[in-house]
Amino acid sequence: MKILHRHLLTSHLLNLGLTLVVFTFVLLLGNIFKELVSLLANPNVGLLTLGHFFLLLLPYILSFSMPMALMAATLLVMGRVSADNELTACRACGVSLFEVALPLFGVAAVLSFASLYVNSSVAPMTKYLFNQAFIEIILKQPIALLEEGQPIRDFPNMVLFIGKRDIRSQTLKDVRVVMMENNEVTQ
Repeated sequence: MKILHRHLLTSHLLNLGLTLVVFTFVLLLGNIFKELVSLLANPNVGLLTLGHFFLLLLPYILSFSMPMALMAATLLVMGRVSADNELTACRACGVSLFEVALPLFGVAAVLSFASLYVNSSVAPMTKYLFNQAFIEIILKQPIALLEEGQPIRDFPNMVLFIGKRDIRSQTLKDVRVVMMENNEVTQ
């Protein structure tokens, strides 16, 4: 029984680690590009700052990737055990499915408590720090968020167009403000 538990536990922990890395990486890249696409193009934002943003966003991403990784790892391990007819052999020897899956329940319990801690304290705190750091960068370089050639409709009754922006010199060129009234251009 010890050999079977050790075999399942090592296989499950290996799959859990790999799936956790993959899910975290994919979700982190998606969130970084969603949140920081304007700062990635800014040459004044250094690699240390971007690395700091990665680290601040990591616990928030882990709150989503840990449960997904646990589910995927459990399905992979139990699917392989079932495909190799190891479950049938265990049942033939009188070992119940509960006894076979006992180490997996232990891993799930430990990861559940880790997820509870991350979701209740670490992720909200780091998400708040992420937002604060993002606001600090924006206050230092507000031009970094403005896009060339795209209409900015964030203002009531007006649309803003920016022809060119130069982030290094903090200048805008060919700026047009169009006043709108009832979705029609006014003079």
